[in-house]
Amino acid sequence: MAGCPPVQFEDVTREKFVCLQKLVFEKVQVELTGDTGSASNAEENMEIAWNFDEATATLRLEVTKSAYPCFLVMPRLKSFVATCL
Repeated sequence: MAGCPPVQFEDVTREKFVCLQKLVFEKVQVELTGDTGSASNAEENMEIAWNFDEATATLRLEVTKSAYPCFLVMPRLKSFVATCL
Protein backbone atom coordinates (compact mmCIF):
# COMPACT_ATOMS: atom_id res chain seq x y z
CA MET A 1 0.00 0.00 0.00
CA ALA A 2 1.13 3.56 -0.60
CA GLY A 3 2.32 6.05 1.97
CA CYS A 4 0.69 9.03 3.62
CA PRO A 5 1.39 12.75 3.23
CA PRO A 6 4.12 14.08 5.53
CA VAL A 7 3.23 15.94 8.70
CA GLN A 8 5.35 18.60 10.39
CA PHE A 9 5.34 19.38 14.11
CA GLU A 10 6.67 22.55 15.74
CA ASP A 11 8.25 23.18 19.15
CA VAL A 12 9.83 19.73 19.32
CA THR A 13 12.74 19.68 21.75
CA ARG A 14 15.36 16.93 21.99
CA GLU A 15 13.61 15.61 25.08
CA LYS A 16 10.27 15.40 23.25
CA PHE A 17 11.88 13.68 20.25
CA VAL A 18 13.51 11.08 22.51
CA CYS A 19 10.11 10.45 24.10
CA LEU A 20 8.61 9.93 20.64
CA GLN A 21 11.42 7.58 19.60
CA LYS A 22 10.71 5.38 22.63
CA LEU A 23 6.95 5.47 22.16
CA VAL A 24 7.02 4.62 18.44
CA PHE A 25 9.32 1.67 19.14
CA GLU A 26 7.12 0.49 22.02
CA LYS A 27 3.87 0.76 20.04
CA VAL A 28 4.81 -0.26 16.48
CA GLN A 29 8.37 -1.61 16.80
CA VAL A 30 9.84 0.94 14.39
CA GLU A 31 13.14 2.32 15.66
CA LEU A 32 13.71 5.99 14.83
CA THR A 33 17.51 5.97 15.09
CA GLY A 34 19.22 9.32 14.71
CA ASP A 35 17.74 12.67 13.78
CA THR A 36 17.01 11.78 10.17
CA GLY A 37 16.25 8.51 8.47
CA SER A 38 13.72 5.85 7.68
CA ALA A 39 12.93 2.56 9.35
CA SER A 40 10.43 -0.19 8.93
CA ASN A 41 8.65 -3.06 10.61
CA ALA A 42 8.17 -5.97 8.22
CA GLU A 43 5.47 -7.59 10.39
CA GLU A 44 3.36 -4.43 10.39
CA ASN A 45 4.31 -3.71 6.76
CA MET A 46 5.06 -0.14 7.82
CA GLU A 47 7.86 2.27 7.02
CA ILE A 48 8.35 5.70 8.60
CA ALA A 49 10.68 8.48 7.46
CA TRP A 50 11.57 11.36 9.77
CA ASN A 51 13.64 14.49 10.04
CA PHE A 52 14.18 16.12 13.42
CA ASP A 53 15.82 19.55 13.25
CA GLU A 54 16.86 20.57 16.74
CA ALA A 55 17.93 24.06 15.62
CA THR A 56 14.44 24.92 14.36
CA ALA A 57 12.61 22.61 16.83
CA THR A 58 10.71 20.92 14.00
CA LEU A 59 9.94 17.30 13.29
CA ARG A 60 8.72 15.99 9.95
CA LEU A 61 7.16 12.52 9.92
CA GLU A 62 6.00 10.56 6.93
CA VAL A 63 4.54 7.08 6.74
CA THR A 64 6.05 6.01 3.43
CA LYS A 65 4.55 2.52 3.46
CA SER A 66 1.66 0.99 5.36
CA ALA A 67 -0.68 -1.95 5.05
CA TYR A 68 -3.38 0.27 6.56
CA PRO A 69 -5.06 3.35 5.07
CA CYS A 70 -3.81 6.79 6.08
CA PHE A 71 -7.05 7.66 7.85
CA LEU A 72 -6.21 4.91 10.37
CA VAL A 73 -2.42 5.28 10.56
CA MET A 74 -1.98 9.04 10.84
CA PRO A 75 -4.27 9.67 13.84
CA ARG A 76 -2.38 6.98 15.73
CA LEU A 77 0.99 8.48 14.84
CA LYS A 78 -0.25 11.96 15.76
CA SER A 79 -1.45 10.62 19.11
CA PHE A 80 2.08 9.36 19.81
CA VAL A 81 3.42 12.84 19.11
CA ALA A 82 0.74 14.47 21.27
CA THR A 83 1.67 12.19 24.16
CA CYS A 84 5.25 13.45 24.05
CA LEU A 85 4.56 17.10 23.30
